[in-house]
Amino acid sequence: MTDLPTITISLCGGLSNNREITKEQFQEKAISYQKFSENPTLIDDPNLVVKIGSKYYNWNTAAPLMLAMQTTVENIMKEKMPKKGGRWWFSWRGRTSSTKS
Repeated sequence: MTDLPTITISLCGGLSNNREITKEQFQEKAISYQKFSENPTLIDDPNLVVKIGSKYYNWNTAAPLMLAMQTTVENIMKEKMPKKGGRWWFSWRGRTSSTKS
């Protein structure tokens, strides 16, 4: 499995003008997770640009890609993680240890 790409957002705009967005332009108006969590309506801003890996997308294109990535991660977790049932995922956590005084 490959690592998931980094996702960052910016209000740099420019995707509708068919011009290239530079790293500097993107970084200049980048939105932190904290700022986004305080104001999630930023996704409605027409200047929103979502960078997934090294590619830039508008929200309408990025949203389904991000949903697909989330679904993939959840499926991997279901396949690789043990079923619920009171047992710890890490086997050493489920064992009782005897400690000497």
